[in-house]
Amino acid sequence: MTLSPTTRRAIDGWARKFITADQLPARQTERLTRQVVRVVETNIGSGRFANFVRASAPHTRVTLRGYVQRVAQSVQDEHARIAALARNDETTWRAVQIMLTGRAYRILCHVRDATVAHNEAADFANETCRIIFAKTFPFDVAFDAWATKILRNAILQTYARSPDVLNHEPSRASLDAPIGEDGQLLGETVPQVDPTQPFDLVEDRAAVCEAVKRLRSAPQRRAVQAICLEGKSVARFARQEGISEQAVYNLCHRAVKKIRQILALPHEQETHGKSHQSSKKSSRTQEAK
Repeated sequence: MTLSPTTRRAIDGWARKFITADQLPARQTERLTRQVVRVVETNIGSGRFANFVRASAPHTRVTLRGYVQRVAQSVQDEHARIAALARNDETTWRAVQIMLTGRAYRILCHVRDATVAHNEAADFANETCRIIFAKTFPFDVAFDAWATKILRNAILQTYARSPDVLNHEPSRASLDAPIGEDGQLLGETVPQVDPTQPFDLVEDRAAVCEAVKRLRSAPQRRAVQAICLEGKSVARFARQEGISEQAVYNLCHRAVKKIRQILALPHEQETHGKSHQSSKKSSRTQEAK
């Protein structure tokens, strides 16, 4: 995508204004301003800015000016760490590896038992560091959240296919619970928590779809259908329903628990049970009369 001269001048002017506001030395201000402009132009050209806009909520739609401000803030916050990583600073990489190991363990506990999660966390953290080294940080999100998203994707690519469609008990941890010394929330660290990821097995979809239809709760049906079968993110579904991500997470947790019961119970038995309950209810009604 080729930017017009007017757009380029606007980006440069906004970047300079936001960087100058912190009253840094002139040389540093100029260097950071050029970096912000370069990052914004790259992200526009790659389509990342357009994706960023589409992902934002309608009532808080991201503008180009707002995006430049976001990048400018991130450049100031993260440029020292990114530069250290680029020159292979051992201390900086070690700090990132330790952070990712802790978060890998927490994410792995969603799909594996604690012992396996502990054993595999460092391996996933090291693999994520390798991926990060080959990538370019976009400076429009927090570095820790960006790195954690890469980590999460690496873990889910490994464990997306399971021999048992419902073998991963969703974690009961609240999305609003702090998970580290920095106080970061689970919902921020894993922004697209998918507590029912194992539903992606093709051979199990027919059974799962049938079980979803038999859920009595309409909100649970919609949540599972959208998130597990259609691949929507928790955040997107929450916006569509006008509820919190925590509420969506709770819906999915209850739905998975019920679906486990449905899949473990033959359809005929459940139907017979319903008929038996209906008969008992009818008998009680007659007795009352």
